[in-house]
Amino acid sequence: MTYEKGLFAQADPGIVSGSTIERKQMSTKTIYKRIAFVAVTAMGAGVLSVAPAFAAAATATAVAPLTTAAGATADTNSIGTVTFGGITSGSTADTFAVNVLSGPAGGVLTIGRIGSNGTDTTHTVGAGASDYTEGASDANAAGALTVTGSFSLPGTYTVQWGATTTITGTYTVTGQRNSIAALIADGVSEVAATATNRTTANGVVGSFNTVTVGVLSGSGVAVAGGNTIGTAGRRTLVTVSGAGATITSSTNLTVAENKLSAVTSTANMTFASNPGAVVINTPQAGTVTVQSFLESSNAGIFSATADQTVTITVGTAAANGVLSVANSTLAMGDVATAQDVAGVDDVFTVANGAAASTQGANIIVALQDGVKNALAGQTVTAVITGPGLLGYNENEATTNAAATARAVSGGTGTGNTNQSVITVWPDKTGAGVATVTISVGSTVIGTKSITFTGDAKTLTTGALKPHIVVGSAADAVWVLAVDTAGTPVSYSPVATSSATAVVASSLSNCATASAAEILLGAPKGSFVCDITGSSVGTATLTIAAGATTTNSPTVAIRVTKSTIAAITLTTDKATYAPGEKITLRLTARDADGQLIGAGSYDVMEGAQTASQALTGTAFADGAHTFNAGVASVTYFAPLVAGPFTFTAKTTAAAPFETAAQNLTLTATANVAIAPSAELSQITTLVNSLIAKINALNKLVAKIQKKVKA
Repeated sequence: MTYEKGLFAQADPGIVSGSTIERKQMSTKTIYKRIAFVAVTAMGAGVLSVAPAFAAAATATAVAPLTTAAGATADTNSIGTVTFGGITSGSTADTFAVNVLSGPAGGVLTIGRIGSNGTDTTHTVGAGASDYTEGASDANAAGALTVTGSFSLPGTYTVQWGATTTITGTYTVTGQRNSIAALIADGVSEVAATATNRTTANGVVGSFNTVTVGVLSGSGVAVAGGNTIGTAGRRTLVTVSGAGATITSSTNLTVAENKLSAVTSTANMTFASNPGAVVINTPQAGTVTVQSFLESSNAGIFSATADQTVTITVGTAAANGVLSVANSTLAMGDVATAQDVAGVDDVFTVANGAAASTQGANIIVALQDGVKNALAGQTVTAVITGPGLLGYNENEATTNAAATARAVSGGTGTGNTNQSVITVWPDKTGAGVATVTISVGSTVIGTKSITFTGDAKTLTTGALKPHIVVGSAADAVWVLAVDTAGTPVSYSPVATSSATAVVASSLSNCATASAAEILLGAPKGSFVCDITGSSVGTATLTIAAGATTTNSPTVAIRVTKSTIAAITLTTDKATYAPGEKITLRLTARDADGQLIGAGSYDVMEGAQTASQALTGTAFADGAHTFNAGVASVTYFAPLVAGPFTFTAKTTAAAPFETAAQNLTLTATANVAIAPSAELSQITTLVNSLIAKINALNKLVAKIQKKVKA
């Protein structure tokens, strides 16, 4: 009976089992609540990351310089000192933008003064436009003043002067700046005083062929910005490696016995006095690396890090005097001037209709060899495919050479000896894209494209201001003319009104759509015109077909009363997600129930308010611009769920009729937080878990019954 007593001495299985499952159920509910809380919290945190941005780009406010900049004169004893002539008037305190479009990386133009005074300003290559202001006392000077500045690094710079109207100049700055620089290589010779800061060179295989590298030491050469080479009184170590190269001789350096290194003999070697040089032989094809190491403040100790590296590529043939496609350039510009900035091409769309006669563009060809020297004495050929004709002149300054054929050729030599100009003209054959291929012999230098347009073929029209009031309405209607290729073309629109007593037939002040008008809906390339409303009513304007067009589109215009009989405040949606953009609108109608005509109306008595502190722009106290009866501002929805309200009040006078004065306007919307996909997955998982636990409860209950039985 011991077993039987032991069995009955245990706790009631039903009670124990039931209480255990109950605790499991309680724990599951708690877990569910906690998971839901975490999910909601996480979702809220995600909502908090939704924030509007209101960044605006800064723009230069400078005016254009008065005259074309004169060429810069480089001072070979101080890198980059330049003089720009005739930039300012001298009679006013001119402010103008300066933009260094291109040049050696890290290069800086410092403008020191205009005339006799001014404040130094710096302008870095590729940093964008920044302003320079003429000194106050120079505003009283007679005649144009001179701008003096300096460049920090040797090389070729392209500088743009002015903001709205600009002029562009190219300036070459010479002088060795680094502790070593290639001077003589592949037949190209430069002296240290005028050397560019070359870090690459080409050599030719040969037992007696060499490359010469210039060497500076100690205080070196002072350049703009106060840069110096090394420490005064210290030397420069030069090493050579690769392609079997050794130092064959030197000037003002002591060469090591193994001929793989050399040290400057004097402490301070500049290109103005006692310049050094090492002559390196190039017996094998490959790459030769030349490096310089500066002596530290401790005599006899050289830096472990190279100050400068010159890479010499040794090939089997000379690159000097050999045409290089990579170094040669094609620069397409407008018909009046040479485009001097390679790679900065305008996009040209030129008429090519039955009466077209205006030149389309010019292409400046500049040939260089493998070491970037001007390459003269070449014959250039140009061929055009597609519509158009070409002209040719060996003088790159002659940019209007008459058209002669679809393939032209000629030499280079007048003006700049390596440059010539190819002109592009219409052939009156209509729309199409032309490609001009420029070659020297069988070598293609490159191609340029120009779009020719045909005569106007199809017209479309629309209204930027479909509702106007009596009187002239500026920029109300747009008209777009396209050729057979769908390209916008020039057109002078003429209209006929179906009701001249309401809207006059005339279109006036037609001009190409501005960027702002394009944003409002006018197609790019369309013409936007003024119209005149004479009385309240509706009229249809029909755009007259031209000599070459095939249709006459129409646009409906309504002329409304000028006073507001009803006005409402609404949001563009009833429900928003947290942080979503809200468009808040004022909609005004006249006594006829028509949307009020376009114009500025003083409708607000004080600024409009919001029930919560929202990010956005309120309708301010005062006038607001309406188009087709609507004025709008933008807000962003709250980040928490719930309703919010906008409130405004109308003025107690015109432009309202009496019934619409002193009205309180409200607009209410709501923020709803939709369940996230992650929360839905968690809910599904928890529900599935609860179902399994319930099934387990039933199974345990069955087992308990069997045990009791």
